[in-house]
Amino acid sequence: MIDVINHAWNWTGITAKTVIDSNDFGNVIIMTTNAITGEFVEELSCQLIASDQLTYKRLLTDSEFLADWNMKSMVRDAQHYLGPLQKTKSIA
Repeated sequence: MIDVINHAWNWTGITAKTVIDSNDFGNVIIMTTNAITGEFVEELSCQLIASDQLTYKRLLTDSEFLADWNMKSMVRDAQHYLGPLQKTKSIA
């Protein structure tokens, strides 16, 4: 997946080193050379979400961030209309 991300997002100037997390919509959080970046596929954008691991761990305690990241109501709606999500698939 790292090669795909680096190829598809090379126009941003980031280089993915590790995928830290992904959600049911196919969005990923990656570790780059010097920061933690979230790629938000549905918006075709990526943004710095944390400058280091400690800041990222703090972010994981932020209920607003987690609600945006997990998209539980959107996932529930999508599964209602499209059926259950297969483990190897994303909704997007």
